[in-house]
Amino acid sequence: MQEVEDEVLRRFTLIEGALHQRVQIKGKDPSKPVGYDDGYGYLRVMVNGKKVQCHRIIWFLENGEWPDCLDHINGDKQDNRVENLRSITRRMNVRAYNKPTKGAVSSYRGVTRNGKGWRARVGQVHIGTYKCPTTAAVAYDTAALSAGYLPEACNFKVDEDKDKRGRE
Repeated sequence: MQEVEDEVLRRFTLIEGALHQRVQIKGKDPSKPVGYDDGYGYLRVMVNGKKVQCHRIIWFLENGEWPDCLDHINGDKQDNRVENLRSITRRMNVRAYNKPTKGAVSSYRGVTRNGKGWRARVGQVHIGTYKCPTTAAVAYDTAALSAGYLPEACNFKVDEDKDKRGRE
């Protein structure tokens, strides 16, 4: 790992939050950020023959340590600005994920059709069945936050001063 760290420090620098080559490489424009899309939405570079995600290098350059797991706070895998990255556990990273499932009947996370109603659940825990999918989504959000999920996992934007029903 020390070889990778030394090579990263030798080759890369941060310019306005983006990863750039410190060393001139033939055919590469040093004024442009480095990295290629790895097919999963992340930017990567080759370091000593290994594929390394750019956001991990950026975290290392900024904090001096390699993170176990990084989260892109706004969900954009190519927004590698330091202020958009946070070091979290893998479990919390999965919990922060909030994209509707392809082909799902409900457009809300944690809400599925259940007969004539809408069922809300967090993981394997059944929260309740509701007449309206929006009400089920609110119930999911409340339970998810209580279970320790990050606000990004919610269906609705979480206001720190008010809950979803507008109470102070």
